[in-house]
Amino acid sequence: MIPLLVVLLLVPFPDEPIPPAPPPPTASHNVAGLFSYEDYPAKALENGWEGSVIVKVRVGTNGRVRSCRIVKSSGHVPLDIKTCEIVLLRAKFSPARDSNGNPVEDDVELPRISWMIADEPTPKPEPAAQ
Repeated sequence: MIPLLVVLLLVPFPDEPIPPAPPPPTASHNVAGLFSYEDYPAKALENGWEGSVIVKVRVGTNGRVRSCRIVKSSGHVPLDIKTCEIVLLRAKFSPARDSNGNPVEDDVELPRISWMIADEPTPKPEPAAQ
């Protein structure tokens, strides 16, 4: 009888409002800012590989990324792997919170990361002095 009573006490009554879901983790900086040209995998540069990667990460209670999973591959393993490596090493989030304000682990899908090889900018001649 006691376990049943406990279960009944944990179920919200229809008249009680259901508390809103905790907000998801939020990045403490721009995710794209984690990446730089120096991060481009050498094999991908050599082969001219480009592509976009979408990852889902598990954010721990301390705001650090605990795991990374490829949701949409770029089609090139070195780009996919490098995306997760960088996010695992550099990303920092404000963790999700439960209804009491305590940090909780949560999953978040990051914006698309596009790996593109940019052409070197062509220097423009300065106008002649008059």
